[in-house]
Amino acid sequence: MAGPGQERLDDARRNEDFHKQAAAHARQDRRFVNQENETLRRQLATFQNNFRASEEERHRLQQFILESQRKIAELERGEADLHGQIMDDQDQLQKLAGEAADARQVHDNDVRALHNQIHAREEEVEQLRQTIRRNARSKVSNSPTAKRRGRVSTELFNPGRPALIQLPLDPAPVPASAGPSRPTVDLAIADVAKSLDVDADVLSKLMGVMELVNNGRARVMIGSTNGGGKQSKRKAQEKAAVAPQTGDLVKKAHAMMRQVTYQRFGCEQATDFIFHTPATEEEVEAFANDDQACIRKWQFDFSEGYTSSAWNMAVLERLVAEAEKEDNDGMGYVRKGLIQREFLAYIAAEQLARYRGNWKQFQPKWDPSKDRMETRAEAIARGQVILFQRRMSSKTINAQHDKYNHCHNTVQSTITLKEEDGANNLATWKRMLDLLVLLGANGMSEEEETPATHMGSKIRTYKILLCWWREPVIADYMRMVDVQTAHFQTLQTGAKPAPRVRGQTYGSRAVPKGLPESLYNKDWLKSLSPKELKEVKVSKQVFTLFVAATERMGF
Repeated sequence: MAGPGQERLDDARRNEDFHKQAAAHARQDRRFVNQENETLRRQLATFQNNFRASEEERHRLQQFILESQRKIAELERGEADLHGQIMDDQDQLQKLAGEAADARQVHDNDVRALHNQIHAREEEVEQLRQTIRRNARSKVSNSPTAKRRGRVSTELFNPGRPALIQLPLDPAPVPASAGPSRPTVDLAIADVAKSLDVDADVLSKLMGVMELVNNGRARVMIGSTNGGGKQSKRKAQEKAAVAPQTGDLVKKAHAMMRQVTYQRFGCEQATDFIFHTPATEEEVEAFANDDQACIRKWQFDFSEGYTSSAWNMAVLERLVAEAEKEDNDGMGYVRKGLIQREFLAYIAAEQLARYRGNWKQFQPKWDPSKDRMETRAEAIARGQVILFQRRMSSKTINAQHDKYNHCHNTVQSTITLKEEDGANNLATWKRMLDLLVLLGANGMSEEEETPATHMGSKIRTYKILLCWWREPVIADYMRMVDVQTAHFQTLQTGAKPAPRVRGQTYGSRAVPKGLPESLYNKDWLKSLSPKELKEVKVSKQVFTLFVAATERMGF
């Protein structure tokens, strides 16, 4: 019978069942937790083992790094000592080589002195022979001999009509009977004949033939017997003695004369003198023969004797006076003594030679292939080709000097920085500067512009060509300069220069002469003929190529 007691009993049974189920679930959850804890304990043990192994490996690596650093420090100290020893040895070798070169120079001077003595003795012997010949000729002058005769061709003066004229080479004998007086000999011809040690009558007759075949035009001209090299050296010394103190003043003097000349002659550049109408031969001769004559127009004398022409001397004097006048109205460099008038005269003479050279290139010449003189159009076409080649050569020369100056500035800046830091490779960079100065602008490698594409855009790059004549190891030294230049460029702002890539193609630039033998490619020198080797003019100066760790040349 159901009642309150029964209900409580049923509730108690239901609670008991519920707790039994909850206990069963709890036991099951505990088993799962125990399994997870076991798994975590195993993972923790694995991680602890791995960590201990990592710690041991890290400790071992630290020991290895410390040992490596110690060895590197020892190697660096050894390298510095070795580098210093090498530089000392190179200095000693350089000193010994200099002493050997001095000894060689003394030997060469002795040999040269002996050659001079031999030459002097040979001249004495030749003078004695000439004296004997003159004495012998004077003894047999009364004996009848066949007259010597020579032949002169007019082909040079009248192309296309070959002809021979027979001339006596001996003076005509004095007639026994009274006859017409002996024709007078022009004093200029007599002076030339005396200087050439020939008979004046023979030279006069030859001049008569020249006038005959050249339509009455003939001159006696004799070149200077002085050495051209000595004369040029003397002029250079005289010019240097009156030159301004600074390069800026030298440039200013050149600009003064150039501006005045262009204004007076109505030109804009030096090549405009190609079409200059020079003074005629009659005008030049009339001016030279008249002491009271004056030049009223701006014209040069571009004849063969233009360097000693009285006409040109007067024109150059006028130009210098005009330049001085304009300078007095301006900064007054001449008045202040900063630029001397004599220096302006030297510049004017040099400019005249350049203008005349341009003009000469465009004058008709004899064309052997066509057996005739060039036409005016042909001469202009030929001259334009020459001017184009000259411009390209000038462009190449400017590029050479720009590259040399760029490399020189890089090396000089590196030396300055390393002097401040007290770097151990400072001596190597100073040696690099010595090498660069020896090579000069002519020793720089060629560069050719090569188009390239970078990230879809066209960019300009330069391909560095190889110098076949140059010692190959020098290319490694120049790479050091390239690396240092790139390092400096990373520190700069603004537009970056075009990249330069070293290739394996040889350039075509002319070989610089007069360098030490160590800077030339030994295999290339061996391939030259004796004549070609002589033209290279290898210097006797000794220059030992330095030894350096290339990877340690930078910062």
